Amino acid sequence: MAELMSITTRDWVTSTSCGAVNVVMSMIESTEISTLTSQDMERRNKTMTKNVKQKDVTEFMMKEYPTLMNSIKDHMNTCFSLMAKKQMDYGMGNIAMNGNKKLALLGIMIRINDKVQRALNILEKDQDPNNESLEDTAQDITNYGAIFNTVLNDEWKK
Repeated sequence: MAELMSITTRDWVTSTSCGAVNVVMSMIESTEISTLTSQDMERRNKTMTKNVKQKDVTEFMMKEYPTLMNSIKDHMNTCFSLMAKKQMDYGMGNIAMNGNKKLALLGIMIRINDKVQRALNILEKDQDPNNESLEDTAQDITNYGAIFNTVLNDEWKK
């Protein structure tokens, strides 16, 4: 445990670098450290949302956090365009797995894990990648999340 406390914010703990036990311990430690921050944020959000009706939440958030909300909106629009382009190339079959929903969901989770591992590898090396940037990886993770949700809801169809 003492070894994990000395890890700086630039180091990434992965199952390959220090074993599953240390990863779990690191996750527990991270959760304990962030609990107070999460509780403080939750209290603040409850206070802010008391005066905001549910239908006005998006408008409120745009006014309160314009940089954040516009950045997320731009990211989602970029991802939507990328999704359309990639679907033109790949088609529906590469996700559908001949109608086997469980297999399709497993395939999507594996693809998401591949992207997460790629991001961790890029961050660990702390150098510019040759082919796919962290931004590309973030877009792919966003799109795989949307695909996951679509398959989960039986909407991966024409």
